[in-house]
Amino acid sequence: AGIGDASVAQRLVPLLDDEMLRPAVAACLGAIGSEDVVTPLASVPLEQGALAATIAVALANIYNRIEETVGEGALVSDLAPRALTRASADALMRSIGTASAEDLRGIVLVLSWLPFDDIDAALCELLRREDIRALAADRLVARGSRAIDCVEAVASSDVEGVRRAAAYVLGRTGSARSVPILVGMLEEAASSDVAAEVCRALGAIGDERALAPLLEVLDHDDPGVRQAAVSAINSLGHPRTEASIALRLHDDSPRVRESAARVAGYFGYGSCLRQMVELCEDDEALVRRAAIESLASYDQRAAWSKVRELVRGDEDATVRAAAARALGRSASVESLHALLEASHDSNLWVRYYVARAFGAADRPHADAIAALAVGAMRDSATPVRIACIESLGALGSASMTDLVVSLTRDADADVALAAVTALAGFGGEATADALIGTLRHADPARQSAAIDALARQRRPAARAVAALGALARDAAELTVKQQAVRALGAIGNEVAVAELVSLAAEPHLGAAVTEALARLGEEQLSKLASAMETAPETPRELVVEAVARTKHPVAARLLAQALTDASPRVRLAAARGLGRLDLRNARGQLDIMARTDESPAVRQAAQGALSRG
Repeated sequence: AGIGDASVAQRLVPLLDDEMLRPAVAACLGAIGSEDVVTPLASVPLEQGALAATIAVALANIYNRIEETVGEGALVSDLAPRALTRASADALMRSIGTASAEDLRGIVLVLSWLPFDDIDAALCELLRREDIRALAADRLVARGSRAIDCVEAVASSDVEGVRRAAAYVLGRTGSARSVPILVGMLEEAASSDVAAEVCRALGAIGDERALAPLLEVLDHDDPGVRQAAVSAINSLGHPRTEASIALRLHDDSPRVRESAARVAGYFGYGSCLRQMVELCEDDEALVRRAAIESLASYDQRAAWSKVRELVRGDEDATVRAAAARALGRSASVESLHALLEASHDSNLWVRYYVARAFGAADRPHADAIAALAVGAMRDSATPVRIACIESLGALGSASMTDLVVSLTRDADADVALAAVTALAGFGGEATADALIGTLRHADPARQSAAIDALARQRRPAARAVAALGALARDAAELTVKQQAVRALGAIGNEVAVAELVSLAAEPHLGAAVTEALARLGEEQLSKLASAMETAPETPRELVVEAVARTKHPVAARLLAQALTDASPRVRLAAARGLGRLDLRNARGQLDIMARTDESPAVRQAAQGALSRG
């Protein structure tokens, strides 16, 4: 288990028959096994409580590993219930009371796969345990409508966390039959967290009966609950929403006016445009902010005229900042001029959002770029300088490359870090020296930013990609090595793929390299074909595993070629991979392997692939 050599898993399976060895064997299979050991594990009699937990954790570990690596956890959750019995379920439920928190996570996952009705009640009871509540709720969601009765029964609990979890489950289960119970929970909710969760649940279900109770929540004193209610109303799309919201735009409560403005802006109700413009003169700043942010959805001359007026002259800086954010969605010359004026605002957050607005432009204007350059160099507030640098990076104007490179050496460490990050938006050759130098920087944050910048550059210089490979080999910290590997995968060009294959043999990097290679696009798989033939054994095995994870049509052909590899480890990886893919290109070869391969593990994997294909 410590070595992690999956090729010996099938040789361990017979040892499950030894009662004394069974717990250790199960734990080891959980650590190294794949879907081909699920049925033997699930077939172990589970009368003993401690063994039940061990088997459940082993199955859960295999499920999680396959789900995380290839997104095929369903292979385990489909196979295990075929072997687990009613007695197995009873043993698992008996073990709940004495299981550790870690073991309980495995027990809950495995129980959720089984078809027996009393499992829903057992999972609902676990909503009362804070340490396992989130997992129990997610597994109840996975069980769907069959769990609704049990969940509704605990929804009236006097424990806030249980009520919130029940609302979460009912909302994601999505049954309209739960609407009356959820409405009752909303009316009685003493906690903001519960009220917000119930609003989200009603929005997820989308039943029109929820409109009236949600409208009542628009005056809630908690902004988070109001926002949840607004989002839920937007999700409903009730035909009476427009009329109901129009009435509330003139409500006595500023909280209701604010919330109504957000709903009206989301839908862009034409009948409410005049009222929305009027709300920009509201006595309450929170209402003016909501109205300004929503007016951008209308894209009407009257709306933009009002927003430009307020970015120049509203007495409240938060309102001016909201207007600057809104103007980032306008491409007009008038809006550009208003933003240029606001770039000199006395409030730093207004200037900050002006910089953000300039960076959002589809066609950057020379005056905006000049204003960003001045702000990046001279603004008195560090957040504004950073926003200017980030916008320059987003615009990627070649004329600003030297300026941003110079800022990577700024005395303010936060400014320098932002400049390194922004280099992702500029040409690879022009920024290579700066990024290569930063890869060796003593500041871990700058080093990390340089790695990410290279990962995001469209055409990084070949020498910079090679420097990433060197960093992955030589860095002292494993996290830095792994980040460099992920960056090489994100780059994905020929140089990067060659570096990844060469790194596959490096200690502790195998999993990271496999994951990076598996993320390559279909057109990049051809770069792996030669590596599958010429690389040493360990890199070949990892490349085959990566190809199997890609799910691209060409993967089956490449894996079929690997079935004839000289290494049993590579053949085993190819057979397992084909079991998760289309077998049309390899069924004949798999049939031969299942009968004649010299490796028992390969024969077993080939048989499993054929049975699933």
